Amino acid sequence: HFGTIKDETYAELIRFQSTGGISFNGDTAATNALDDYEEGSFTPVLQNDGSTTYSQQNGKYTKIGNRVYFNVYIKINSHDGGSSSATGITLPFQNDFGTGVVTGTVVGNDHWDTNYGTSNMTGWMGNGSTIMSFYKNSGQNLQAITVDDIGDGGEIAIAGHYPTDS
Repeated sequence: HFGTIKDETYAELIRFQSTGGISFNGDTAATNALDDYEEGSFTPVLQNDGSTTYSQQNGKYTKIGNRVYFNVYIKINSHDGGSSSATGITLPFQNDFGTGVVTGTVVGNDHWDTNYGTSNMTGWMGNGSTIMSFYKNSGQNLQAITVDDIGDGGEIAIAGHYPTDS
């Protein structure tokens, strides 16, 4: 190994390995080593956006091991009024939650064409997918959010995290 940090009883706390990353508390299992860290940015595009144009499209992520943390901000300049299918974004890694679904926090501003002030909004990402779709819950069930709901000048911010096997 490359180096270690020990406590006052000489028990190994951290091991820095020349290959295989960093391990903790004497654990030498490769699956538990911290050996994968990545930061990046991407340009989020709303799904089913038709001829929509954007003022801003910012996406950032940090991947630590098998966990991806992301933040997205989108501001629409002019929306396609004919876009009536569920919208969402493509994220940089595939969701690997087994058989489960990952959700993210979706927030819109007061410029939206549709008033969702009393609705809960969420991002929904199925297992094995890279697409997080946007939905509202008005108390009965999930209903798709569309580009037409967001409208001209509408802003949307999304934040969340999910597991991946990438």
